[in-house]
Amino acid sequence: MKVLIEKIKVSSDRHRKDFSKIAELATSIEEVGLIEPIVIDQDYNLIAGERRLKAHIMLGRAEIEAVTMNELDEWHRQTIELEENIQRENLTWQEEIAAKVKIHRLYQERYGKTTQGSRTGGWSMMDTSELLGESSGSTAMDIQLAEALEKSPELGKYDSKTTAYKVLKAKQDTEIRRVIAGVLSEGDESKDRVKIILGDSREVLKGYEEETFDFCITDPPYAVDLDKAVERWWGEVRWVGETYEDEKGQFDLHKDVLAEVYRVLKPGAHCYVFFATSFFTEVKEVLLQVGFNVKSIPLVWIKSLNMGPSGDPYTQYGRGYESIFYCAKGSPRKFTKPGITDVLYYPPPKDRIHPAERPIELLEELVEVCSVENEIGLDPFGGSGSLAMACKRKRRRGVIIEKDPAYYTKAWERLKGQEE
Repeated sequence: MKVLIEKIKVSSDRHRKDFSKIAELATSIEEVGLIEPIVIDQDYNLIAGERRLKAHIMLGRAEIEAVTMNELDEWHRQTIELEENIQRENLTWQEEIAAKVKIHRLYQERYGKTTQGSRTGGWSMMDTSELLGESSGSTAMDIQLAEALEKSPELGKYDSKTTAYKVLKAKQDTEIRRVIAGVLSEGDESKDRVKIILGDSREVLKGYEEETFDFCITDPPYAVDLDKAVERWWGEVRWVGETYEDEKGQFDLHKDVLAEVYRVLKPGAHCYVFFATSFFTEVKEVLLQVGFNVKSIPLVWIKSLNMGPSGDPYTQYGRGYESIFYCAKGSPRKFTKPGITDVLYYPPPKDRIHPAERPIELLEELVEVCSVENEIGLDPFGGSGSLAMACKRKRRRGVIIEKDPAYYTKAWERLKGQEE
């Protein structure tokens, strides 16, 4: 029925205080009419629809469509209860979004669905946002999260809906990456999903197109006390890798290779670079110069909680950790395995084939954080081929480059042994 607006009584203690976007609602009413009448009691006290009433007043209307409480059917009773409950301040975020998705569905059941953004042909997300007096983006986010919560109840464990929504988006992005990587891997005609290449990375990487690789985990050579370390821990085995008479030689190599790495990585790809802590400034500067977004605080790999001294036990502390720069090409991709700390506990491998060998389990963890199955990893300083093993175990593709023939052969034999 039509009711004179001047007769309607609005209590001053009604919960809703924020009446944003009244002008937008007024425009909608003027264009397509009032979709849902307001609700009053027999004494003309307003029960539901204050925003719709204010929009009519803004339009200069003298009357408004209304229904009284005794005329309400079950549908109206449910929607009124939901509209009023959404305005309560003590709702949890889970209860709030559940009420929003329910009211959205109730209106769509009554008026039919319409294409998102359309103003005709049914009830849209925009209609729900105007009904609730909030932005369409906020309503869409809440309803999407509510629908996801119905399928994945574990999203409800987070303290805020903002955090839960970030987790949802990360899961969606990861699933998209997984599908894309699976399709691309089907087109890879190579029999060897993980390749170990003998050669100089400065030359080998030039043969790859830009944005080929999904991540990089590497340990450039630093020639820091390696001869002494090998002699002390390895008996008759001696370090036979490249050494440098000055620091400039090694950092020129790092810069040349890492510039190529940056070029062949995809946007957002992670790059983890092990480094000698004494060269923190120099390595970070090289990474910044070639373009990487470098996180200021490195990861820490705890090798042992009971390491012996590296020299004089009365003047030197035992070296129980190593550092890893976490960088990315631009803004980093979301972690595919959230909740990892920046302190990683893994003992060094026992049966090493390289003096600077990293535990495969450590590399597996980094691989799982930065990639999904079938994506492609890169290590331009392959050494023992530990990344090849990690990629193989975690069903990633990979390219590992090593220029020393002896280590190339050992790494290749190691990988083939795992395949067999």
